[in-house]
Amino acid sequence: LTIELDAPTGATSNGIKIDSGVTLTIMDSSPGANALTVTNGADVTNEPAASSNFGAAINSSEGTLIINSGTVNANGGRYGAGIGGGNNGDSGAITINGGTVNTIGGTASAGIGGGNRANGGTIEINGGTVNATGSIYYAAGIGGGMEGNGGGITVASGTVNAVGGNGAAGIGGGGGPNSGDSGAITITGDAVVTASSTNSGAGIGSGVVGRVNSISIDTTGTVTATGGTSGGSSGAAIGRAAGGSNDGAGISNVTHPTAASVIAPATAAFNVTVAAEGTTPPPLAYQWEVSTGGAFTNVTDGTGGTTTGYTTAATTLAMSGNQYRNVITASDVNGDGTGTITYVTHPATLTVNAATAINTASIDVTAPATGAAPNATVTACGTDFTCSAVTWAPNDNPFQAGTQYTATITLTASAGYTFTGLAAATINGNAANVISNTGNTVTLSYQFMATSPLATRLTTSIPVLSPVGLALLALALGGLAFRQGRRSA
Repeated sequence: LTIELDAPTGATSNGIKIDSGVTLTIMDSSPGANALTVTNGADVTNEPAASSNFGAAINSSEGTLIINSGTVNANGGRYGAGIGGGNNGDSGAITINGGTVNTIGGTASAGIGGGNRANGGTIEINGGTVNATGSIYYAAGIGGGMEGNGGGITVASGTVNAVGGNGAAGIGGGGGPNSGDSGAITITGDAVVTASSTNSGAGIGSGVVGRVNSISIDTTGTVTATGGTSGGSSGAAIGRAAGGSNDGAGISNVTHPTAASVIAPATAAFNVTVAAEGTTPPPLAYQWEVSTGGAFTNVTDGTGGTTTGYTTAATTLAMSGNQYRNVITASDVNGDGTGTITYVTHPATLTVNAATAINTASIDVTAPATGAAPNATVTACGTDFTCSAVTWAPNDNPFQAGTQYTATITLTASAGYTFTGLAAATINGNAANVISNTGNTVTLSYQFMATSPLATRLTTSIPVLSPVGLALLALALGGLAFRQGRRSA
């Protein structure tokens, strides 16, 4: 059975019952122009006296309901859901693919899901906007009526706002003295979900004293969950309601990793945070995953792969575009070895840029000079790198004469630069020897010409003669003068 809303004035019904084996499809051929309003009398106060009519506004307990488009307003009557089951009736199969759906559960009944003391069935939301409010009398916004379990709830797309009543989850189990378990809740795709409990229930999860079965969240949209509070005890944002053997156990305040941009070969870091809640918080496990363009797989390199913080190995340009996410698992949520919550964070993208090449490097040092003290400071360094102290060999202080000295200096590239491909390097304008080049650092050396030798002085020594020596010198000089005189004659 298909109802097509093509009348400009829309249509109003006072209760629709889908029989067994029947599929009711609601669509609007002129989106935004029409509305289907189905009411059995519930209002936002959800008081029992608000309606004298019994049953769901749209009862799908025995059949199947599909909403593809249009605006649907459904307010349940006493003990009946807005959309779903009547008194003691489960919701049946409900699929919402689009449109705007506004529901209010009647007394003790879910906005979408089970009637009074009944469970949610198979509920799928694949698009559109859904606003679901459960009865203040212990019913979930989406899921179980009072004392009802959540059933199987999948939100794959669209925008969902769900509010549970006293002791009931926004999405999941109903409240009451024998309240409902969460059922199997899956939020995926690009769904945007806001869920809260009026009092004591979990935002997403179980009703009071109910248990968590399984909750899986893996959406690129946002999930905002708030547990209800009563008497100083609070339900978990995601997990168990207040009360029971493991009061308020679950998780909250998940933060997602943020994008990182680095220059190869620097490492990149990603981090998440999450709070474990409850009188006995559940143990948490972490697993980082990477996608290189396809499916996500566990990281196999880097550090911290099973912690809240992961650091990659040295990056390469080929890693640019990789995405990283963390799979957070809370186990033993019920305190007896059962109950699991899986929360997959949003992926964060890594961008790896190439460093700017330093093709030439020129530095100046104070050249060695005989008798001078060695100067370890580079007198002129580059703008794209830093310079270490100068080491001299031989290690003389002061410099000795007639000696060749070798200066050695290590240059470190500044952030965003690399020595890979260095073509030329000079020290004091002279070609330097490249000892090593790691890309990040390069070590240079240069042997200077020998220092100058010491200056020398010529000296004349006059011997000191003894008296005998002086006499002999006088006789020699006298004889020399006699011979020269005879030659002159």
